[in-house]
Amino acid sequence: MADSDLILFEKKGHIAIFTLNRPKAMNAVSAELSERFEALMEQFENDEDLWIGIVASSHPKTFCAGADLKSINAGKSVMTRKGGFAGFVHFPRTKPMIAAVDGYAL
Repeated sequence: MADSDLILFEKKGHIAIFTLNRPKAMNAVSAELSERFEALMEQFENDEDLWIGIVASSHPKTFCAGADLKSINAGKSVMTRKGGFAGFVHFPRTKPMIAAVDGYAL
């Protein structure tokens, strides 16, 4: 899977939708997903036409399984410089974000 497919990004009017897209890994946060999320957050924050963001899941039963232990075991960090965990948790946001949690969230 290409890094650009790890989180799907779409715009609907003034809304940005970030869809976690690692269904086989129950959307576990890998180093690559973290980097992608941080890059998308930069794009979102810099787009004046986007007013609010929604984080959704592509998995039918799990929103996010937490940190990807395979990534961590391989010595890869799931933290980014600016965004922290998942490239998102500590990202300096100026716009509201909604987590559309529908399923397990670990």
